[in-house]
Amino acid sequence: MGPEERNEKGKQVGYQQPEEFADQDSPAFGDEGSLHPIARAIDKFVHDVRDIEECAKQCMPQAQASFLKRGEELEKIFLTNHELVSGESSREEKLVAARELRRGLRLLARFENDATISTLERSLFIGLFACLDKFVGELLMAVYTACPELYKGLSAQLNIADVLAFPSLVELKESVLDKEIEGVRRKSYSEQFKEFEKRFSFETLTKFESWPAFIEAAQRRNLFTHCDGVISNQYLKSCADVGYKVDEEHVVGHRLALGSKYFFKSCFIIAEVGVMLGQTIWRKMLPEDLRLADTALNKLIYEYLQIEQWHKVTSLCKFSSKLPKISDDIMARMFTINHAIAVKNTNGVNAARKILDKKDWSASIYDFKLARSVILEEYDEAGKIMKKIGESGELIYEEAYHDWPLFKKFRESEQFLDGYEAVYGVKYLAKLAELVTDAQDNAE
Repeated sequence: MGPEERNEKGKQVGYQQPEEFADQDSPAFGDEGSLHPIARAIDKFVHDVRDIEECAKQCMPQAQASFLKRGEELEKIFLTNHELVSGESSREEKLVAARELRRGLRLLARFENDATISTLERSLFIGLFACLDKFVGELLMAVYTACPELYKGLSAQLNIADVLAFPSLVELKESVLDKEIEGVRRKSYSEQFKEFEKRFSFETLTKFESWPAFIEAAQRRNLFTHCDGVISNQYLKSCADVGYKVDEEHVVGHRLALGSKYFFKSCFIIAEVGVMLGQTIWRKMLPEDLRLADTALNKLIYEYLQIEQWHKVTSLCKFSSKLPKISDDIMARMFTINHAIAVKNTNGVNAARKILDKKDWSASIYDFKLARSVILEEYDEAGKIMKKIGESGELIYEEAYHDWPLFKKFRESEQFLDGYEAVYGVKYLAKLAELVTDAQDNAE
């Protein structure tokens, strides 16, 4: 395998080459402008959801702390000034204390009606669906741009005057598509998915585990938007239609809440639904882009591995295992390796072994054999394979040992330290210190 082929493969591994070391010629990576339009839409959507998650993590604790602080300040106002008013203070001190008590009563009235925390939480929750709605539009725009023959299926009615008013056919098509997208967005999500099934000739798009929870969350969004969270018959019917079992106390008239656990689970579900929808439509409508779609999915999985969001990695790897086609065996094995990494971190080595045992690794390249040994913590064997791979394998290279989540625990072992020094002629910790110094110098 020549250097060019090795480099091309190196960009695909998810245990994958970080962008700072990647060849920027790949159409799947590089600057945002070079991303495939569908990959760009998915990537932006995922980051939009992550932005909302970060807002919740940073702002909710601040709002809660502020609320508690105001409560403590009010308590202090009442205790201090009540003591002054009822005690043997001077007339002037009692007048000032009485004024402070009246101010405290005004603040208390506001405090008792303060819904800052729930308002912030609801706003962020509703914002998740705003991200999804925007993504649906961008996804449709990207698909129609890549598949212009789809315009023939649009049923817009325009009079001659409207048509002649457009400076070009391109602008006319964009206007028609904008109206079409707006029409799709006005539908419920159940109706939207039925529309996608019809428009893109899918048998079904809703046979996945989190579909019922997604529909429940969408209905809850509607309740928060229009009914102050109070359960309606429509909410209960929509949940029943998709097989979502509501809690016993969730009856008509009951006001729903959110809470941290439900909120972050919803973030995960909405991101998952968007990614799977984008990937599924991309693969169906543009089969020639299969490798790009695989690469984009693998890149996202790698990013989740880096931030140790194991449940998201597991979900997307399960999705990849059910795809009708993967671009090649190497890519399929990358998904399996990444799945095993995530499962190991949540359920242990034995669970990871079950994932790995679904494939035969005996004839695979050394890079995969190393990955398998590392995941199963067979470090003596892993050290031997490191030396066989040498300075650069078909997928693994020096920087990978420093950055890939695959090697996180292995890097602490004697077998790794010995293997690294044997291959690169320098101690790992010395090289790490050098990289840190270089990074600091570049930052300055």
